[in-house]
Amino acid sequence: MSNRDTFARKMGDGDFSRQFEPPPSFGIKTARVDRRG
Repeated sequence: MSNRDTFARKMGDGDFSRQFEPPPSFGIKTARVDRRG
């Protein structure tokens, strides 16, 4: 949760959600953190 919040703040809440869906490599990295969190 901490890592996701930090990244969302750097990329922006809206930007993070938008870039988190289209990019595959990004989704995989986020999915890994989401599964661990």
